[in-house]
Amino acid sequence: MPWESAAPFVLITGGIWVMSELLDKSHKVAHGRPKTTGLDPWDRGLAERDSRFAKSWGKWVKDHEVSPAFPGPGRRRRGRGRHSGRHFPDSPA
Repeated sequence: MPWESAAPFVLITGGIWVMSELLDKSHKVAHGRPKTTGLDPWDRGLAERDSRFAKSWGKWVKDHEVSPAFPGPGRRRRGRGRHSGRHFPDSPA
């Protein structure tokens, strides 16, 4: 009778699932982030390089603050740029 093996199967599978969830949650509580799996030395080196770059980039941004009068990227004045209206004869610009 195959249904007789359902209860032990559910208990064993449920127990393994609960243990893995507890391990995952305890790691997240202890370290504040999920466990990273499948990282080789190349990936760790890239992560270290990215963190060093982010630190130096933040320092550079602080040293080179731009004046608020500078429009910056994405805030162009009308009449400049590719879609200013001069390419489209029907547009009002």
